[in-house]
Amino acid sequence: MSGNPLARQPSGDGGRGELRAMFRRYLQAGGEPERLEWQSITTRDGLPHNWIYDLFQDSRGRVWAGTWGGGAARLEAGQWRTFTTAHGLHSNEVTCIREDAQGRLWLATDNGLNVMEGDAITDAGLAGKSLLNITFDQHGHLWAGCWRAAHSGGGLFRFDGQSWQAFTTRQELPGLEILKVFTDSRGQVWVGTYEQGAGAGVGCYDGRRWHNFTTRQGLVNDCVYSMFEDPGGNMWFGTIGGVSIFDGKSWHTLTQKDGLADNRVYSMLIDSRKKMWFGTEGGVSRFDGQSWLSFTRKDGLVENLVRAIIEAQVERFAPGFHQTILAANTMNAQQYEVYNPNYVGGDINSGAQDLGQLFTRPVARWDPYATPLKGVYLCSSATPPGGGVHGMCGHLAAQSALRREFQLT
Repeated sequence: MSGNPLARQPSGDGGRGELRAMFRRYLQAGGEPERLEWQSITTRDGLPHNWIYDLFQDSRGRVWAGTWGGGAARLEAGQWRTFTTAHGLHSNEVTCIREDAQGRLWLATDNGLNVMEGDAITDAGLAGKSLLNITFDQHGHLWAGCWRAAHSGGGLFRFDGQSWQAFTTRQELPGLEILKVFTDSRGQVWVGTYEQGAGAGVGCYDGRRWHNFTTRQGLVNDCVYSMFEDPGGNMWFGTIGGVSIFDGKSWHTLTQKDGLADNRVYSMLIDSRKKMWFGTEGGVSRFDGQSWLSFTRKDGLVENLVRAIIEAQVERFAPGFHQTILAANTMNAQQYEVYNPNYVGGDINSGAQDLGQLFTRPVARWDPYATPLKGVYLCSSATPPGGGVHGMCGHLAAQSALRREFQLT
């Protein structure tokens, strides 16, 4: 965090000018309002329970639902398959589902942690703990937040692959009832607290110590349900009193007065069209940087209380595509550096770093993306313009394929 992380810097317009500038950078306004058609999926469609606590899309494109009372459900080829205590889950109350770099799924439940390889579910520890949220840090370590302190002690736990380490208020954790655990792009771990509804704010662990923030520093409410990091590295916190945005120096607030459907915010997302979505206790709100739209049961939502939002795009444009994937493995830049220290910062550039290689990699050819094999194209960092977080290799390879295979320009 840069500067003084505790400083509040109000401006003449209450910080609204800074907020509007931030929205212009990361959100896209304008255009005709989209007509949204809501489709409800319930137990009538194969879900094991209608109370959905978490939604997750794995690296194979399959959508998972963690339910409170019905176990975990996986949507594949249009059909739901359910996994319960009969398959090895510690509890049918599944609160969070996440995937590690090896493609294994970790399922947090109200009675401990499970790990899933293929369709086999095994114990992963923390038996008896009421877990609500899990995340992986830059080293691949798993963090699990425990709530309902009166029931199972509460606290935060970190697993390094061998053993568990517990964090409590003795280690400066802001509270014992953890509603949300989140890893930001700098590798810092954030937690949001509940404390029987009173809240204890948020905490940020930088690898050495905790930095805690409450309403005294600018958080709109100390009970924090959700977190999100925007493309500029600003942290968003969904609380029971609205949304707080922290840029590392100053705080900004969004509430019902600004356009939120409700001040209790349980989930947040920026979609591929640069629209911000908020799941609240009073419906779903969408913000494009200038105007708000809110949707409730009157508009087709099955329920106004929205705990989870995801965007699953591939199947929308290519139905059945994910059924052709035999296996998949994903790593972020930080995990890739751990996997191979030669890739500093996750940089996977190949070839000599000179002007010639910039344009002629992997071989000198008019179209470096095409290969002698019909229908096979290269889109890795071995093609121009090389490695980096830009996506241009894939973009240019796709243009080559469209031009050669379909005569599209």
